[in-house]
Amino acid sequence: MLVLIIGTLWAYTSAKRIPQWYKPADVSPAQYQELRDQFTETTRVLNNNIQRNQPFDFEITAQQINRWLNSLDAFDPQLPRRLPKAIQDPAIGFYQDRIWLGALLDLDGRKAVANLEISISLLAQTLVVDIVSFRAGTLALPRAVLVDKFQDFLQAQEPQLRKQLEDVLEGKPIPNRFGLPNSGHDFRIKSIKISSGKLTVRIEPLEQVDRR
Repeated sequence: MLVLIIGTLWAYTSAKRIPQWYKPADVSPAQYQELRDQFTETTRVLNNNIQRNQPFDFEITAQQINRWLNSLDAFDPQLPRRLPKAIQDPAIGFYQDRIWLGALLDLDGRKAVANLEISISLLAQTLVVDIVSFRAGTLALPRAVLVDKFQDFLQAQEPQLRKQLEDVLEGKPIPNRFGLPNSGHDFRIKSIKISSGKLTVRIEPLEQVDRR
């Protein structure tokens, strides 16, 4: 009985720990216009660089992304409802050559900060998103919990995107070819560099695509 009690307390306290990298942005409605302008400018620069048909580096910080993640209703009041229902306060982190994704997750009525540690392997035609670990605090969770919590989100996606997301969850390769909305070009990722708080992606534009 004592071992069971100690084990239960250990699991509870481990699940309640908050990772050091997890820092959701605190955004007020007064900042919404500024954030919309920043997002518009970022996508404009990205699109213009792709149109030039030359490889280029695209840099973005975790802080920038987290401010957008926590102001989704500034872009569209419906966007927050499109996130998985089980999560709140999503955040991203870049460090130790890893991408970290986290959110406050409802685990059978108990709230805990769940976090994914992700590495990406690149080939010319494919890439693999490897889920290195999935934890609530410091407590390891089975991948089946992740799949279960994201079922509503997966089912709401259009078939091609849903298949890619399912392949990511299963550790399968996905095509290293992506499209940018309102652009006539696809692109591939040539390299990824992760430093403290910043992601640098080497992008290679591909041939023009007829999206009609």
